[in-house]
Amino acid sequence: MTYQFELDVSTNINAETVEKIIANIVEERTGKQVDKILTKLTDGRFDGFEIHFVSELADTKPAKKEHIIDKTFKVFKWDQ
Repeated sequence: MTYQFELDVSTNINAETVEKIIANIVEERTGKQVDKILTKLTDGRFDGFEIHFVSELADTKPAKKEHIIDKTFKVFKWDQ
């Protein structure tokens, strides 16, 4: 005789594991590296996460401004 029944299974996950799971998903979808994840609470209830990414530096250098005033030293000669 065969019996069919469902088992309810539950587990506890610590905050570090949840942060790793979220960081992996966000990094995979955005292509950016996660620096830190903060939990948002509103009136003591979970309201999402605040995700901070690692800062990125631009590869380009800003264009050099042309100097209007010549600051090089020049010897002044009097015409006599």
